[in-house]
Amino acid sequence: MKKEKWFDPFPPEVRVIGVPAPASAVDGKKLAQSLRIAEELGIRVKLGDFRNAPRGEKYFSSDVPYRIEEMNRFLRDEEIQMILCARGGYGSAYLLDHLDYGALKNRKTPLLLGGYSDITALHLGLLSRNIFGGITCTMFGHFADVAGNRNMALSMRESIASALKMGRFLSPSPAEKIPGGLVRKKRFRLRHSFGEEGKFLPVHGAIVPANLTLLTRMCGTPYFPDLSEKLLLVEEVREAPRKVDFSFLQLHLAGLLEKCAGVLLGQYTDCGTSRELFRIFRRMAKLCGKPFCGFIPFGHGEHPSALICGEPCRIEEDGSVFLLR
Repeated sequence: MKKEKWFDPFPPEVRVIGVPAPASAVDGKKLAQSLRIAEELGIRVKLGDFRNAPRGEKYFSSDVPYRIEEMNRFLRDEEIQMILCARGGYGSAYLLDHLDYGALKNRKTPLLLGGYSDITALHLGLLSRNIFGGITCTMFGHFADVAGNRNMALSMRESIASALKMGRFLSPSPAEKIPGGLVRKKRFRLRHSFGEEGKFLPVHGAIVPANLTLLTRMCGTPYFPDLSEKLLLVEEVREAPRKVDFSFLQLHLAGLLEKCAGVLLGQYTDCGTSRELFRIFRRMAKLCGKPFCGFIPFGHGEHPSALICGEPCRIEEDGSVFLLR
């Protein structure tokens, strides 16, 4: 039997990771496979206690106090270079009132927190406190997906390595003020602009990647970051077009789309037809009067790219997207 070839999605400086489950329950078979792959790649995994902890609701990995204690233990563990959440689902927001934000701020080296989807709640919580470290990437429960795909593994490795270089929260900065050792790299090419005349408008700002539903549900909480002059990147999965529409409308009515420098669109997986979605995007672009364009491989679709929460991003007139790397 031919042995699978796995690609290491972590740079050499990340050899110990913590794996908590801050949201929904984890598939046991996928977890076992992920642990085996990590071992083959020489990654030491500190696994949370979620498999043995009690849970009153089946849609949680464990009860709230256990998830809080588990996450804070990893935040305080100086041996861990990155936390990679086991999966999303629902429940991460329960941790926000109880996270040890001080432990993150006082660490000798940055601690990265990886995931996406429901993990958006944690990433927004960090951004709301100007704490650097959020990485949108494939979670540990689907480690085979990223380790089995060379391009996905390279994207994740580059994002993690770049984040470790940055080491602090980054706000939008012109090219001449880029910290030493970092350069802007062209990463994507946008294909659609939903604004007036379909033209791309040059725009720059710190990128805020988020799941659309989670983003709207966090509105009005103290864990919602200031989106002023930011580039908001949103994705969605398995929501009807009318729900996608209403989520964007809620952001507009709250004045949040108008605060952004622009809106970037990620993957909209099982959210209706392109025709339905494009009508929504054109309508929202007209309402907010901001650059509104897509698409970036971020979300629940095939081969998503890893991104750093808060990294400077620039869009050119031809739709080229440059990131600070």
